[in-house]
Amino acid sequence: MDNVRLVGHSGGAAVAVRYLAERGSNRVHSLTLVSPMLPFLKQTADNPGGLPEELFDGLLNALRTDRTRWLADQQQVFFASHLRPVSPSLIDRTRRDCESASMYAVLALQRHVFHDDNRRFVDLVDVPTLVMHGTADFSAPVEVCGRPTAAAISGSEYIEFPDAGHGMYASHHESVNSELLRFFAARRAG
Repeated sequence: MDNVRLVGHSGGAAVAVRYLAERGSNRVHSLTLVSPMLPFLKQTADNPGGLPEELFDGLLNALRTDRTRWLADQQQVFFASHLRPVSPSLIDRTRRDCESASMYAVLALQRHVFHDDNRRFVDLVDVPTLVMHGTADFSAPVEVCGRPTAAAISGSEYIEFPDAGHGMYASHHESVNSELLRFFAARRAG
């Protein structure tokens, strides 16, 4: 395959930038990151704007204690449905999908998303890149994830949605798809 358009959402954004770093960009046309959990979530001496470890420990404890309740409590925040309506059926289906994942996989993914420092991989991105992020993203706060990711990728295009949460692919599907198509078309013409 050639002219691949990589699109990564959430933790999938880390997979996309690591792919580029490990495999190179010869066959990649462009990269789009939607609500990326990048570049590095954990607060450290060299990442003072990150999230404190205690916050992460609380998340893991809540998941271990009652994952179903935690997911139910988070569903409105995930889609920011208090700011923009989202189909209750879609919210319910998404929650059920999350509940169907093994607890081992969920905890392992959460550990990787929080602890993995992807800054060096983000710095290596060398293809046209679009970053889209919502300011109401509770899962990947825009000031920790979206803005720093866009700033780290030379020449990237950054679009911020003022009323979007982490699930902006659903709540803002028309705008997200429009921006994707516009970005792809601009790269084809240019």
